[in-house]
Amino acid sequence: MNVDGTLNLLKASLENKINRFIYASSSSVYGDSDSLPKTEEMPLNPRSIYALTKLTAEYYCRLFFKLYGLETISLRYFNVFGKRQNPNSIYSAVIPRFLKNIMQDKLPVIYGDGNQSR
Repeated sequence: MNVDGTLNLLKASLENKINRFIYASSSSVYGDSDSLPKTEEMPLNPRSIYALTKLTAEYYCRLFFKLYGLETISLRYFNVFGKRQNPNSIYSAVIPRFLKNIMQDKLPVIYGDGNQSR
């Protein structure tokens, strides 16, 4: 979906004379790094298929700008949370897990000394 779906949306944007395209990427394109804070200047190092598909879609966005002038921007989100996110899902990010514990008068579980990133 990340690659083919994005490519289809980019093509549809051209066909429908859309001028700007916003792509929801992921911080996973940076891979594992102990360096904090994360910056856009960090080297890209995708370490999963998911991260690679996100980065590939970013490159498609850049290419559509170079070839067709379609203005694109890729936003690399960290720890996204929304009101309809299931906090009990095994895929839940750290924020809903922390909130669930706090709402149950429990302390959030932090492994290590709290200075590491996930």
